[in-house]
Formats: sequence, structure tokens, C-alpha cells
Amino acid sequence: MHRKHLQEIPSSSSNVSTSFTWDWDSSKTSEFLSGMGVSVLKKDKLGNENTPQDLLVSSCPPQKRQKVKEKERDFVIVRRPRLLREAESGVSWDALPDELLLAIFAYLPLYDLLKVSQICKRWHHLSSIAKNPSLIRLNLCGCSGFSAEALELMLSSCSMLEELNLSWCDFTAAHVKTAVNHVTSKVTQLNLSGYRQNLQMADVKTLVERCPFLVHLDLSDSVMLKPKCFQYFHQLIFLQHLCLSRCYQISPAALVELGEIPTLKTLQVFGIVTDSSLQLLKETLPDMKINCSHFTSIARPTVGSKKNHEIWGIKCRLTLTNPSGL
Repeated sequence: MHRKHLQEIPSSSSNVSTSFTWDWDSSKTSEFLSGMGVSVLKKDKLGNENTPQDLLVSSCPPQKRQKVKEKERDFVIVRRPRLLREAESGVSWDALPDELLLAIFAYLPLYDLLKVSQICKRWHHLSSIAKNPSLIRLNLCGCSGFSAEALELMLSSCSMLEELNLSWCDFTAAHVKTAVNHVTSKVTQLNLSGYRQNLQMADVKTLVERCPFLVHLDLSDSVMLKPKCFQYFHQLIFLQHLCLSRCYQISPAALVELGEIPTLKTLQVFGIVTDSSLQLLKETLPDMKINCSHFTSIARPTVGSKKNHEIWGIKCRLTLTNPSGL
């Protein structure tokens, strides 16, 4: 064992130096340094370390450098500051284009996305739906983690929305009232299903007053709705598709009244009518398709047909070539 003397290089702003003595096996020096994440800096032919001196001086405070003499060679242990190590690790986030950041944000759950929006102004603009005033379709089905105030900001900012799906979100009665009080009048397709006791008759009245151009309305699983709400549906002169599945206070006999809405084409009432009642209802309302689809199409892409090659009414070249392979 060799006894080595290690002395810390004093700071230029201090006259205080400390020293201590330790026992060390010189054969284990390289192994010890590797475990610390540093390596021995060899001298070049001129006798200088092969690291620029200005880098060592500028990036590392004097008190962080230690000089050790082992036999006939010198080496310097350098512990780089964290900021310097991070800067050398790769490309800065600020150098990434917006498109790439948006692609990364698309994989984040809503809770983490809300945190990301607080990092800086640029990330807030990229991650915030409220900063997209030209948004036409928005599907937040099953989302949670945002307040009624955040919902109000989002709906108020998205003034061009035409299709809105807010079904089965983690909404309280306050959230539902915020939604019906701030949804834009341009909305023609709206899904507010899944709110059981939180959607009241008064909310339906407000909704119809704010959105007189509704074509497709889904209020399924709202157990507080009664046949009295039909009077509001009659005020929607463009209404074509209505979903009232599992609204258990509405009887099959009361549904016949909906046949008086001249524009109504489809009616979804799963869970309300039995098989025999359904057959009778279809015979009573022969011009209306009843329970023809279990799933909503609001704010979801339509299937492109071979004739018009359209998805969401937009011409495209995407086609489904192997349906049986799905």
C-alpha cells in the first residue's frame, strides 16, 4: 500500500486550504475513477493535459478540481457541472420544430399534458386546445382532470366548433352546466351522454336555446330526463338524429311523440324498449330508423367510400384495402 497525500487546490478568492492523508492502492486508481464517471487525462508530448485549460477553468470552480500525483504522472479529477453535462448530451428541446413536439405531446395523457403546458409559453401554446380558435371537431370522450373553469375557457376560445363530444368525462353537475352554458351556437353535433343525475331538464332547455342548429344530439344515460323534455326537441328545426338510450324515465309509449318531429330520421333508445316494444315502435314510426347503431359518430372520422373517397366530408386518397384482415 502506498500512502498518498491529497491536497485541494484553494480558490482564488480564498486563502484557506485543507489537506488530509489516505491510503490507496495505485492499481485501483483507474477503476475508482471509472466508478465516479471520470477518466484519467493523459499528458501530450508537451507535458500538458489533453483537455483545453480554458474549458477547465471556465466550467469548473477551483474548489471542484483536485490534483493527485501518482509516481511520474499527474492527472486532474474534473466533475463537470450538471448544466454543462446536459448541454453536451444532445439537441436542445428549443431546437425541435413544432411538428415534432406536437407528435410527442400526442402520446401524453391529459394529466401530464396539463403539466407540460406550464413549462413555457411555447409549450403552452402547443399543448393547449384553448389556443386553437379554428378547431372544428373536438372529441374529449372519457377525459378527466380538468376543472369547470378550464372547460369554460376551452369552449369560449373554440368559437368555430361544429362537432363536440363530451361524453363520459369525469364531470360534476357544475361541469355539465358549464358545458351547456358555453357551448358555441355553431355546434350542429353534440354528445353529452353518460351524465346520469348530473344532466337535468333545465340543462336541456338551456342547450336547445344556445344551439338551435343541432342536427345530431346524444343525451344517452341521462336518467333525470322525462318525456317533458320532448317539447325542447320540437324547437330544433334541423334535428335529424337523436339518442336517448338508457334514459329510463322515458317510457316506450312516450317515444311515439317524437314521430311528430318532421326532420327526425334516426332514434337510438337502447335499454328503454323491449324486443316486442321495439317492433311495435318501428311499425308506428315507419319513416324513422330505430336502434340502427350502437355507437356515436359525433366528432369521429366517417368511413370513406369507394365512390367519393371522403372522410369527414373531405376528399382524400385513403382507402381500406383489406377489411377482413382487421
